[in-house]
Amino acid sequence: MSFDPYQPPQSETQASAQSRNDGGGSRVGTLAAALLGAGVGTQLIEVAVWLTVSDPDMFDDVTSTVRTVATVLRLSGIVAFLIWSHRIISNVIGFGVRGLRYTPGAAVGYWFFPGINLVHGYRVVAEAWRASDPEDAGDDSHRWISRRADNLILHWWLAYMASRIVALVGRYDARPALWITGVVVEVVAVVLMAIVIRRLDARQRAYARELLVRSRPSAA
Repeated sequence: MSFDPYQPPQSETQASAQSRNDGGGSRVGTLAAALLGAGVGTQLIEVAVWLTVSDPDMFDDVTSTVRTVATVLRLSGIVAFLIWSHRIISNVIGFGVRGLRYTPGAAVGYWFFPGINLVHGYRVVAEAWRASDPEDAGDDSHRWISRRADNLILHWWLAYMASRIVALVGRYDARPALWITGVVVEVVAVVLMAIVIRRLDARQRAYARELLVRSRPSAA
């Protein structure tokens, strides 16, 4: 049976096998990054078409198709990301971590509350990061609360929010320079998100292995 990164290894064999693959991400996390990245990639195609196609009718046909594909990719990516958000909080609960602000359901549900969703994504990922420090494996205290989240998480969130602001302004300002700027910022946000997902998945696997090691009875 292959090791599921969202379930702590139940044997030393599983833990040892997984330790050789620290760089890999979870399937659903990787899928979320790939789908959202592909969705942003369609915008790069749209920019290329805008730069190279002079026929207005052809441009409209191509961009219409590209935008339809982009919508499907983005919606699929959002669903995968929400599943990943649910699982990273489920993981830390499964590890026995106490004092969490979010439940798995809240990690998903608060995305749909206006205002709260301006900071929610950052808070969920940052909490999962702080609660998944392998040094705290098996520690029943709340020491993890004082841990600092990886700064890359904040950088990802700021880039994401910047991309949303540029997209909002772009609804009222059709200048090509603003449109292209928005695409570039969104590319940066997706790349940072992919790195965050990869790092957090590896961190939670490391926590699971350390928890297994510390839970084994010591030799007399």
